[in-house]
Amino acid sequence: MVKDRVLKEMVVLLNNFPKLHESLIQQFLIETYMYLSNPDFMYEVHQRILKQMHDDEDCIVVAHSLGSVIAYHLLSDPSYQFSVQRFITLASPLSFRVIQSKLPTPIERPKCLKGDWYNFYSKDDFLTAFPLSEAPFNFTPPIINQEIFTFANQPHEIVGYLQHHAVVKTIIEPFQ
Repeated sequence: MVKDRVLKEMVVLLNNFPKLHESLIQQFLIETYMYLSNPDFMYEVHQRILKQMHDDEDCIVVAHSLGSVIAYHLLSDPSYQFSVQRFITLASPLSFRVIQSKLPTPIERPKCLKGDWYNFYSKDDFLTAFPLSEAPFNFTPPIINQEIFTFANQPHEIVGYLQHHAVVKTIIEPFQ
């Protein structure tokens, strides 16, 4: 727990130093770095996802961690005509400036999003401990941010998010 608090404070501090933050991402989070800096890698990731998505079908999108960055990037691309009824981000690093600097600008609510955007985050999750409520994410309608508690020993793992009742409710609600 002390380790997670220290790491969280370090990440907060790094958000003020984007070049250093990017360097650390390059060293320790290689998939994130590859996605954000290598257009060929990004294209391949997008192609794998696009095989599963169809313009003529309503869908909800649930994305965790780097997946939320990838999903946001893809949903924001105007060349696709998805019909997203709900966008659910779990443990999203979109609040970090170093991530934002690699996204297409302006950062705005994806036009294909017809319903609500829910963002679940945990204060214990040192990688993603922040809501998406400040600029550039102060959209209208607003992102529905909800702080939850995940497993203390692995606060960033998707299992902790998917087992939380509020996340489960948000995922299944459109199908009821």
